[in-house]
Amino acid sequence: MKCLVWLTFVLGLLAAAVGQAASTADRSDAYQLGVQRFDAGDLAGAVSAFQEGSDAGDPESQFALGSMYYFGDGVERNYASARERFEAAAAARHAGAIALLGQMWRDGLGVTADHVKAARLLEQAATACEPAAQLWLAELQWRQQDQTQENGIRAFVWSYFAYRAGEDQAADIMSRTYDALDEAQRTLADAMIVRIQDRHGCGA
Repeated sequence: MKCLVWLTFVLGLLAAAVGQAASTADRSDAYQLGVQRFDAGDLAGAVSAFQEGSDAGDPESQFALGSMYYFGDGVERNYASARERFEAAAAARHAGAIALLGQMWRDGLGVTADHVKAARLLEQAATACEPAAQLWLAELQWRQQDQTQENGIRAFVWSYFAYRAGEDQAADIMSRTYDALDEAQRTLADAMIVRIQDRHGCGA
């Protein structure tokens, strides 16, 4: 089956969420039609179907349509439109949408960069065991490691979870942050990892 780059990314981004989602039969018909059209290379048709599902309040359709605006697939790239759809899906606790909202605030995509807001959103998605959010949060806190001791510890912790979930890019951050931690900080990091595993089930 033909699969475009965008769909591959989105399916990877949703790896954690899909495991908790309702069965395919329970998803909106519009969303399923949109995926079929996207697979067939009919981007305009996919946009139309996702728009229908989005208007009906389906979080998967809202996320899919937002992602098309975010990446500029089948429509002109429009961060404002992407943000609108992601916020609607995030209200339904859609981890992928929350993660991309966090990235938008982190990198200033269509908004004025706000690292405090980005960290809050990314951590919300990261504790939902969303690998991309774990990686992006680790990157953000690695950049800010000089500000507080905790940032370096948290950068290591989230890069650890991201790497365990298959985000190979996290390996460099994990190695660098671990080397920068002293023994007491490594003990704190180990305790944080156990706490996240126990509370949220990540890295199991």
